[in-house]
Amino acid sequence: MKTETIAILGGIAALTVIYLTKQAATAGTQLFQTIGDAVDPTNPDNIAYAGINKVGTVLTSPDGAGRNADGTFTFGGWVYDITHPQTVYARDNITNPNAATWW
Repeated sequence: MKTETIAILGGIAALTVIYLTKQAATAGTQLFQTIGDAVDPTNPDNIAYAGINKVGTVLTSPDGAGRNADGTFTFGGWVYDITHPQTVYARDNITNPNAATWW
């Protein structure tokens, strides 16, 4: 083999190694970012909060405590509804008035 051919193949091999190393580093960074987002307590989509909300969606009735106006369940909404029953009562009577108690 000629020296020029060996140099070209060596250059191609070096560029391939550099490219693959960079790709692996980028994938690792993305993996750590995803893991960081999943456990970040300030992220509304973290794994604990999302899991609690999914379980709450299954366990509560469609008009039960913790349901938002769009029908989704949130743990924070549930805590508020449980600790502020007067607000829930007022909301229910405004949006769905009962003639016997309305006046």
